[in-house]
Amino acid sequence: MDDIERELRSLPPETMAELSNGLDPKENRFSAKMTGLGARIAGKVYSKGFSNSPLATARILSPNCTTPRNHAIDTLTPHHAAGVLSVRALLEWFRTGTKSASCTYGIGSDGTIEQGVDEANRPWTSSSSMNDNRAITFEVCNCGWEKDGWPISDKAFEALVALCTDICTRYGKKRLVYIPDRAKALAYEPKADEMKLTRHEWFANTCCPGPSLGAKFEELARRVTANLNEEEIDMTREQMEKIVDERIEKAIYGDIQDVPDYWRSKIQKLLGLKVIDGGTPDSVNDHDVNLTRTQAKLVAIFVRLIDAVFPGAIDAALERMGKK
Repeated sequence: MDDIERELRSLPPETMAELSNGLDPKENRFSAKMTGLGARIAGKVYSKGFSNSPLATARILSPNCTTPRNHAIDTLTPHHAAGVLSVRALLEWFRTGTKSASCTYGIGSDGTIEQGVDEANRPWTSSSSMNDNRAITFEVCNCGWEKDGWPISDKAFEALVALCTDICTRYGKKRLVYIPDRAKALAYEPKADEMKLTRHEWFANTCCPGPSLGAKFEELARRVTANLNEEEIDMTREQMEKIVDERIEKAIYGDIQDVPDYWRSKIQKLLGLKVIDGGTPDSVNDHDVNLTRTQAKLVAIFVRLIDAVFPGAIDAALERMGKK
């Protein structure tokens, strides 16, 4: 038995469970794989100059990913590993066996960065296909256990700051945005020069990213933004929240996948019936919607009203069209 295997076998069951499934609850390994294959067969592959970080000292690539991702990278999602282990053991765990989990990068308590999934592909980390298709995800190894508050080391956090700065730089971003309010954060569409931070606990019943790493999200956003602009950004939380609120109201959802989860299924029904048409020919994109946030909200309310007054009518129409 080598050191890595011995290290993995020493982990408690709760850590094993936390690191064993990062898929959306609506998915399984097969369906998540087929999503990427279907996109490649249909010729609907999103490709926009993806690269990988030079800060990674090794590539321990996991087969647990969707190839390729279907969205531009505009999100960063840091997780904690919920375990005291080396980054190599972490990525070997994702690389071998039949786990349904992976991450783009792992970060050890000594600050070592290693890569687990190419940035061009969607990792299986956050229990949300919507999030992970647009996110680069990180698993940060802990230096203490739950009884200690799941701490992460200073070296690990400094490595995370450097890695996020590198990623934002390579994709032309000038600001890393963190919005503590879940609903506002998920509704917020980053501008072309922005990345936003999301949290695993927004998509699943989990304590991830843990109290230690989770408390550092505001600092992470501030320091990365300062690095990108080579100066401290002098903005209060109230000023930032005002900007966020204004942008949320002005947001335009181009594609059905851009629509927040809580409205998407309703709007998908009218898209299937061709009641909504984003204006792009179906041969190019048959799922564009081009709705403002206000319009999307009104459409969702309308669909709920129809479902309440005429139960099953919309679903029956979709079945007649072969769309359900």
